[in-house]
Amino acid sequence: MFGALCLGGLSGLMATGLLGPFRDAFIKEYHITQSQLGTTLAIIGIVLGGLGIWQGPKLADRIGRYRLLKCSVGMMVIGLAGCGLFKGLTGLAVFWGLFMLGGYLSIIVNAVVTDLWCGEPRRGVLLLHTMLSLGKIVGPVVAWLCMIFLLRTPWRGFFFFGSACTLTILVFLSFVRQRKVYRPKEEHPWEEARLERPVLLWLAAALLGITAGGENALATIAPSFYHQQYGLSSKEAAWLLAFHFIALTAGRFLFVWLGGKLTCRAVVAISILPAALIVPAAYSSSRAVSIGSFILVGLGFAAMWPAIFAHMAEVFSRNRSRLTLAVGVMNAAGIAGGIAATSWLIMTAPSLALLLGPAALILCAILFVACGRSSASGLPAPGPESSANSD
Repeated sequence: MFGALCLGGLSGLMATGLLGPFRDAFIKEYHITQSQLGTTLAIIGIVLGGLGIWQGPKLADRIGRYRLLKCSVGMMVIGLAGCGLFKGLTGLAVFWGLFMLGGYLSIIVNAVVTDLWCGEPRRGVLLLHTMLSLGKIVGPVVAWLCMIFLLRTPWRGFFFFGSACTLTILVFLSFVRQRKVYRPKEEHPWEEARLERPVLLWLAAALLGITAGGENALATIAPSFYHQQYGLSSKEAAWLLAFHFIALTAGRFLFVWLGGKLTCRAVVAISILPAALIVPAAYSSSRAVSIGSFILVGLGFAAMWPAIFAHMAEVFSRNRSRLTLAVGVMNAAGIAGGIAATSWLIMTAPSLALLLGPAALILCAILFVACGRSSASGLPAPGPESSANSD
């Protein structure tokens, strides 16, 4: 449990501490444009996301979820260390690709968590994503520290920091004994049941992918937006991003505390309200109003993704590895598309670039709630996990 939760925190740290705070410094050092950076990241994400869906389920069946998790963390260690050591763009792209592939495969941790918290899967997933949110707060703070103490290439120092943290988790997962996840295949076969509703699985994965893409698109473009529109320095923008994720984490703790008191559909519907604050954040002429609204938008991303995933993990309780890896691929596509779109928009329509991510969340929330109300949609009505499992 501890290793899985720490991996969630590390994922959050890397998601917010690197691309957003350092993207302007990176494009200046390598003399590339925002759109070139976004397009390259999108291509890497889509290609490796496809590779993950092709081999991920086979690996999960062959070696088990826990071994797949350890292998993916090992790939992340090598990828981050290589990014810190190699200076050429080709070497950076190769090792970044290795890190991203490991990251996509490590999404199997969501299925591991639903196994560990089998009695309350939504609580387990919310705890994992609460740790991810805490990591997202720490990420910009670590980036700020690197900017202060590593004046020449602070983003390389961030890579080394991430590699050291990932290696620590790998050592822990490899040498600390555990009993719940990994057993000999003779005692606990890993093969899953035949997938009976692939369309529903991919619909759920697409909603989750778009939501994750919206969150990451917003986080990666916000520092550039506030630097262009309101003159914030890189250090100030890093702190603004940290406060945004403090709000997100506070919301996640709130939903963990509420537990089963709210249905999944209610959680998703509530998420729409704070997400709508992106409109004054993007278009207000007041710097204070824009910054305050942007911070509160974090509440909109607090519980929607984990609530939908936990619900669908119950619906597909006999196909959790395939659901998790399908979500990984759709997350890869959503994140790649979101980063690319905002990178293309930031130079010509910065307000629209900031608006894009929360708008995607609101659209997904409306679709999910509407599908839950429509018996013709084939999507089981969101509700407590005890009534969600139809397998």
